[in-house]
Parts: sequence; structure tokens; C-alpha cells
Amino acid sequence: MAKPNYKGIIQLFEAADREKRPREEPKRVLRETIASDRSMLQGLDFGALWSEMYGWNNFHHCRSTGKMAWEVMEAAGPVTTASFQQITEQFVYGIVMDAYKSPEFIFTKLIPVRNTQFDFERIAGVTDIGDEVQVVKEGDNYPVAGPTETYRNAPVLRKRGFKVQLTREVIFFDRTGQLVQMASNGSKSMGQNREKRAIDCVIDENAGAASAVIGGHRYNYRGNSIASFGNSSGNHDWDNLSGTTTLVDWTDIEACEILLAAIDDPTTGEPITLGTKRHLVCATQNKLTALRIRNATEIVVVTPGYNTTGNPTETKVGNPYGGAFEVVSSPYYERRAATDTTWIYGDVEAACEYCQAWPEEVKTLAGGTQLEFDRDIVQQYRFSEYGNYSNKEPRALIQATVA
Repeated sequence: MAKPNYKGIIQLFEAADREKRPREEPKRVLRETIASDRSMLQGLDFGALWSEMYGWNNFHHCRSTGKMAWEVMEAAGPVTTASFQQITEQFVYGIVMDAYKSPEFIFTKLIPVRNTQFDFERIAGVTDIGDEVQVVKEGDNYPVAGPTETYRNAPVLRKRGFKVQLTREVIFFDRTGQLVQMASNGSKSMGQNREKRAIDCVIDENAGAASAVIGGHRYNYRGNSIASFGNSSGNHDWDNLSGTTTLVDWTDIEACEILLAAIDDPTTGEPITLGTKRHLVCATQNKLTALRIRNATEIVVVTPGYNTTGNPTETKVGNPYGGAFEVVSSPYYERRAATDTTWIYGDVEAACEYCQAWPEEVKTLAGGTQLEFDRDIVQQYRFSEYGNYSNKEPRALIQATVA
């Protein structure tokens, strides 16, 4: 396990301070160093780092007398507590980002991100003209046709986050990497929360479903909050719910494709194509079945369909869905959907998006605060993100249920 080169890191900041240069360059070097070798974070010892910066004698003095680092070393030369804060911020940032983007959060990675400057958006659009061609008699005026305005409301953005507060004892006495574990666990919690919200957007369930209308669904079209999945009824004027469709073989995929092909433009009534990618979202118990359907090299079609009567014939053909879709499965899915049999087929990237005001970030606050005076909290890290998931086009997905 690699150990951090504390001395080399500190020298970068010292040189920047002596030459009155911004600390952005040494911060960039430190970030790149962490990114190239994540294992160094596992050996991170904040007590050893502080000792290297200010000297063992001062470290021992602080431990034995109880005086705080900033009281002793604020005027100690180029290496100040501000340097300590800058260095530790980069270490924790590296830890947080590594855990937050863990490969297990597959829905978070799958759904595209769209940056926005508005906490609430009405997204305008223009419909197609449709088939308005008419026969025009000699001398008559041509009929008037044209596109019409349409819109959807994106959900209100929400700020989420947490703080990690470090006490004097953690820095001075801990040499077990507890700080690293604390920061990693906190960032994992943040990542888990976003992954669950990503799944909730795909299935349109659980808390946070309100869009522009309180108590409504994530999809709000022309002022109507509409459930993502359902049979054609009322405001839900398309059928993307395939009932009694257990995931067994390629014919179940075909049933979903037929439903997708039957969905029309809500304004013109013409057929539409939504998204070119295909994802099959399922619980763990259906994952191997989905992979078998996708990876099969050939299928056998029996005509008339029963192999005991009617002199049936068998035709072997290449798998029409071989490699045609991506299997997306996670233990989080069945927990959020509260079912392990319902599955979803279509283009998740075309159906959902994450509207983001700012991405995940970490802010630091060093000592000299009231919290230090009252509770010996000498270093704080705040992790936050500002955004929300939106179902921008549920017509791109089909939900299949067993019953």
C-alpha cells in the first residue's frame, strides 16, 4: 500500500506561498496524484500530515498541552493552517469522488445529466405539422396548417448533502485511517441516495414523485401530472403497460417492441420513434434470463406451435434480439420497485434525465469557529449536490408485469 509523500506535497504549497502564486497549481498536482494512485488514500494519517507540516515538537506540544494548531502555528511562516486546509480538502475530495462514482451505482451513470440555471423549468417545444395535406380544387385557397406549441414542466430542483465534522482527537490521536473511512462512508451514503432517486425516476415510484403539481408524478405534460406507465386512459393517452408478460424468451421482448411501435405523437396522432438504444431493466432474479435472451445465438420457431400435434415444423433462425439491448440490473431495483418480477424495456436515456444546478462538491471549514470553542470540532467538510431527476418522455419505456 502506497504511503502519501507528505513532504513533497507540502513543498508544492510552500513554493506557491513563497512566490506569491495561487495555490491552484499545487492543488491540481495533488488532485492528479490522488487520481493516479487511489491506494495512497488508504494510508492517510492526518496526524502524521500535521506533524510533517509543523514539526514533531509542535505536534507533541499540542497533544500534551491541548492547544490548538491554529493558535500555535498561524504565524509560523509559509506553511500555515490555510495550507493544511487546502491539502486536506484535496485528499477528502479524492476520497469522496472515488466512492461517489462507484460502479455499483449503475442507474446514476446511465441517466444523462443536463445543467440548468433554473430551480423550476417549463420546457417549451413545437409539435410536428402532421399529415394535413388536402385536395385543393381549382381557384380554392390552400388550407392552413402549421405546428403548435407544447411544453412539459420539469420538477423543482432540490439541494441535498451532509457534513463531516472532525474533532481535535481525530487529528492528534487517530493513526488508523478512521478519517478516510468516515469520509468514504459519508460519500457512499450520498451516492446511494442518488442511485435510489435515479431508480425511482425510472419506475415513477416512492418519495419525490411530485413534479410541477404537488402529489403528482415526475412527468408533467401541458400542466397535467401523468403516471409514467399505464394503459391508454384519460390524460395517459398511450399504452406502455404490458400486463401478464413474464420475462421468459424473445417473444416477451417482441411484445414490448410492438407496444413501442404503436405509440403515437400526442398531437398529430402519427407514429413516432423515441430513442434508439434499448435497455432491459430487471430485478436480480430475472437478470440471467435477460442475458440468456440477449446472448442466444439462435432461436427455434415451431409451427403451428405445439410439438405434439398438427405435424409441426421447426425453423432455426438467428436470434433477432442478439445483443440488441443492454441488461440493467441492481439489488436496489427490486427494493425500490417492491417487486422482483416487474421489468421495464425501452430507452432509459431518452426517458429520464438529471437536471443539475451544480454537481457533487466538497467545501471545507477550518478552526476558529464557535464549534471549535464549544465542542473541539476543528475541521469540517460539507458535501452537497443540487438537482433532481425528471421523467422527460415516458413514452420511450414499456413496463411489463406478471399479473
